[in-house]
This record gives sequence, structure tokens and C-alpha cells, in this order.
Amino acid sequence: MAGKLYGQLWSYSSKLFIPHGKALSVIPFACPRSSLASALGKLKQVKIEETKPPTLVPSWNTILHGQKAVPPKPIETRKTRTTRKTQLSPSLTIDQVQDLIKTAPAEGVQKEVERLLSRQDLQDLQLSLGQLALTVVSRSLADPAFYSSSTLTQLVHTQCLSHSVCPDLLPLALEKKDYFLCQLCLQFFPDIPEAMTCACLKAFISLPDADAEKLSLEPDSVSFMEMLISNEHAQTGLQNGFSPTSCEEDRTDTIDGPQTKVKERENASPQQICPLGLHKAALINEVLQTAYSETFLLPHLKDFSSDHVVLFLQYLEFLYLRYSTDSLIQTHGCRSPSLNQIMDWVCMLLDAHFTVLVMTPVAKGLLLNLQSFVRSQVRLFSELGKIEGSLQELNDMKIKKDTGEYSIEIIELY
Repeated sequence: MAGKLYGQLWSYSSKLFIPHGKALSVIPFACPRSSLASALGKLKQVKIEETKPPTLVPSWNTILHGQKAVPPKPIETRKTRTTRKTQLSPSLTIDQVQDLIKTAPAEGVQKEVERLLSRQDLQDLQLSLGQLALTVVSRSLADPAFYSSSTLTQLVHTQCLSHSVCPDLLPLALEKKDYFLCQLCLQFFPDIPEAMTCACLKAFISLPDADAEKLSLEPDSVSFMEMLISNEHAQTGLQNGFSPTSCEEDRTDTIDGPQTKVKERENASPQQICPLGLHKAALINEVLQTAYSETFLLPHLKDFSSDHVVLFLQYLEFLYLRYSTDSLIQTHGCRSPSLNQIMDWVCMLLDAHFTVLVMTPVAKGLLLNLQSFVRSQVRLFSELGKIEGSLQELNDMKIKKDTGEYSIEIIELY
């Protein structure tokens, strides 16, 4: 090795040998298995099972003298022996639970998954839960007689799953008409494709109200609709520049003939009653709160029938009317769509079906109502624009620090 340069290093027995000049450096080296989530600090290392020997860190005594490191022998106390004897039915590992899912009945799968989730830290199971969900969904698709709704519900409730991790979960829930599971997926999955969002919306709108009322849904969503419908006839003041009594003033209906004009006004009365059932509306509210890209959503919205579009617009009109006349709705604390989300969906539906709606007689009154809503908002912003300068002057004014105990100040607004 004297005087020679080596551009190579060797790895042997968990050590790196690096020659340079007349010296040889020996460095302890170990490369344990890891994961990207662990490297980014998003996931703790999975706990090593007791049957596997612990990983030993190389010591300098081992390198210099060739001593073999012997793992310390655990001291077996009386308590340890007693615990080992009384542990007649040890909990299954993740791999064992995954194998059990492939053959066991639905009740057994539910029981073991529940035990696994109760005894483990969810951060340690993030990667494994996706594999468990994939196994349950794969068996459900292959075996029509097997479907464990409670197991999938427990896995979704952990908030460790997403649509990209288990893409067949939401389509399976729609196929099985498991609308409670669909609701949970819409709540907890941040990456649902626009095609699946529209598939859920179409399924919810097509669901008969009688069947929807038999469903067991998330309590907060149902409570919100109960509050909304119970107060739908409450008379409140002007909110957001809109009042139901001002609808007639804002309409620009120019149809000739007094009888025709009266008929149009009757058809164009604001939607004071919710056109959907309680549970059906709660499901649609979840769709309104789902993230989407308008570019990818519009092509799928165009596949809806005119009847479904009119019904959906009538419900959005009802929501807008309730939000605009009752300021307490948005401060109740329950999970519910925002006013901006409601208006965004109204705009997208009109963009996708405006020509069809104009040619549909049933939708004419609905379009007149929506026009009056827009005109009321334009009038509100126009009035706000008139006092914008005065408000800006108040904002720019310098507040005097020394005003004394009592003072009179004159503010001139131009």
C-alpha cells in the first residue's frame, strides 16, 4: 500500500475499509432497512418483534480486537415468567392479520382488526393499514359473499388512508351502496378524483328519499340539516345584501301578458322549503366540501340529466337562501359547506348546463331566482363601493395618543 492511491473502498462484516496513502481507515457501517416516510420524519420506525435479535451497533473493541458482540441476555424475573405463562392467546402481528383477512369470515376479520388498532400506535401502522385495506377490498371484489363494512369503516376512521393508497375502496362502497362509508371517504380522503366525486353525487341524487332516511350517517351532518330545516320558516333580517321580500323587485321578467307574468312569478318564488330529504341532503353536503379542480370536474358534470341538475340547483338555491338570511348558520360549529362553496357549485352547474336549462320550462323560475340573487349582490357591492373612500380615510387616520380624559373630534369625510 506504500505510496499508492486507491480509488476503491471495501465493505466487510459491517465495516468500511478505506485505504489512503500509507494508512487504512476502518469505520463502523450499518445500513438498516428504512422507508421514505421514516426518513422524512412522518413515520416512526416499526417496532421489532421480540423473536428477532436486536440490531447491534458496531463497537471499536469488535473492530480492533475481533471480539464478537454478544447480545445481553434479558434477566428473567418471576413476573416475566408469570406473564409468559398467562399469555395464552397472544395478539396477532400485522402479517398474520393480513393472512387472516384472506380466509376468515367477516366477523373474525373485524375482531382482529379492532384488536390491532386498539393495541398499536397508529403512527407505527400508517404503511401497514394501507395494505390491510387493500387486502380487504381485494377479497370483497373477488368474493361477492364477503364484505366487512365495519372493518373498512374502522380503517378509514384512522385517517391514515387516502384514495391513492386504496383506489378501489370508494367504488366498492358505491357498488355495495354503503353510503356511510362513502360519507367517511369524502370527509377524510383529500385526493378523490373528480370522476369519483361526480359518481358519488349522481348516486346520492338518484337515491330515493325513503331509502335515504333509513341510513345511519355521521351525526354532525344530520344535526346541521335538522337545524337548517327546522328554522327554514324563521323570519330574519337582511344578510349579505339579500332579502327574500326583495326578490320581486330584482326580477327582470318581461314576458307579455298579465296571466303569463303572474304564472312566471309564482314559478319563480324563492325556494323556502328544502327539496331533498334530511339524510340525502347531508350526503350531498359532503360532496360540496370535497376538493376539486374545475377544469376536470366540468366534463363529468355535463353527463348529468336535466332533472338531476334542476333538483341540485333547487337545493343549492335553498342553501343560499338560508345562509343569506340567517347569519347564525355559519357559526354553529357543525361540519357544513361554506357560502363560497355553494356559489362555486352553482356557477359550475350553470356553466355545464346553461343551454339545457334555458330550454327547460321547469328551470325558468329557478334561473330568475338565481338572477335576482346575483343582482342583490351587485347592488350590495355597488353600495359598498360608494363608501369605500370614506372607509379608507378612517383607516388611514392617525390616532392621537394624548386625547385626555374627554375630547371631541370632528372627522371630515370627502
